[in-house]
Amino acid sequence: MTYRQQKPNSKQESTLKKPTTDKQPKLEKLTDKDLDLVAGGRRRRR
Repeated sequence: MTYRQQKPNSKQESTLKKPTTDKQPKLEKLTDKDLDLVAGGRRRRR
């Protein structure tokens, strides 16, 4: 029963972690590119 209860738990955690991980890399990638573009463009222009 421990195996059966851990199965749905893993699936629920995966679904909960899916949007978080999906949103994290998207936000981090956007911030990284935004920061790189803003910092690089601003630093190179100045």
